[in-house]
Amino acid sequence: MLRKADRGDVEAQCEVGFMYATGDGVRQDYAKARKYYEKAAAQNDASALYNLGIMYRNGYSVKQDYKKARVWYAKGAENGDAYSMMNLARMTENGLGMKKDVNKAVELYRQAAANSNVQAQKALKRLKVQQGTYSAKTPKQDSVPARNNIEARFAERLMNRPRVAILPFEDRSEEGNAPASAIINMMVTELHKAGIFMLLERERLDDIAKEQKLSQSGLVDPSTALKLGKIAGAQYIITGAVTLCYYSEKASGFMLPILGSSAKAKTAYVVLDIRIIDVETSEIVYSSNQTGDATNKERKNIGSSSKVIGGLLGMATRNAVEKQVSEMRTLKLEI
Repeated sequence: MLRKADRGDVEAQCEVGFMYATGDGVRQDYAKARKYYEKAAAQNDASALYNLGIMYRNGYSVKQDYKKARVWYAKGAENGDAYSMMNLARMTENGLGMKKDVNKAVELYRQAAANSNVQAQKALKRLKVQQGTYSAKTPKQDSVPARNNIEARFAERLMNRPRVAILPFEDRSEEGNAPASAIINMMVTELHKAGIFMLLERERLDDIAKEQKLSQSGLVDPSTALKLGKIAGAQYIITGAVTLCYYSEKASGFMLPILGSSAKAKTAYVVLDIRIIDVETSEIVYSSNQTGDATNKERKNIGSSSKVIGGLLGMATRNAVEKQVSEMRTLKLEI
């Protein structure tokens, strides 16, 4: 399949793009998925145009960009793809990437409905628009999600993913200057991209912790997981802590503490411990520590020492988070 795709076969390019986007038989890699979708899009393949719109709308391997998503959806719509028409209509109705325009959205919904898109038909009914150009008896479009439709496949898998809540991370490093509060945002972002869990809203857990006045140590205690899980609707709880956080001056061969050092840091190190707890049994089903590092290879002055340290530390932390998420991909959790 890969050889056919590299030889220019448009169907193979879409298939390979889908495989990389969803991790179907290969390691999930949105960047490679985008590469093959762009090749197919260059041949005006409607499905590839639509899937590129999905990637820009959701920020898969690229910075989230509603305007670029609209461009790809528009091209897909021009090539007759009803899903592109539907998503373009939805963005227009909600003012994503452009000024909100309900009248124009209705026109787009009509086009999608005329092409048998059930979601568009429901949208028109929701907006109380007369059936007009479509029939209520129009057969459903793609009742079985197409292999090259990543949004439909993700929706198909949604109910088959374990529901997971991520608790605030602790700073257990000796220096006490680790970016524990920022880690949860990094973790949520990476897990969302990976698509392996159904993530529950963090703010809900924060409210629970306040209401029950649970200490941080209590949140991490597996015996607390059942209570939290039932309230939040989670099947699993992710807890974590930064247990080591330091800088190394490799040139002189000694370690520099995070606080109180005026010397330039060359490398930042972070050790991140993660646990996943089954809320029903309080069993720890996953436990791992990963080390992240980031090196400042440039010798020129790039700002204050605090900015250098903060930048390196953040990069090292993200590296550790990405390693953890990569390892979590291999988990087979019961639902």
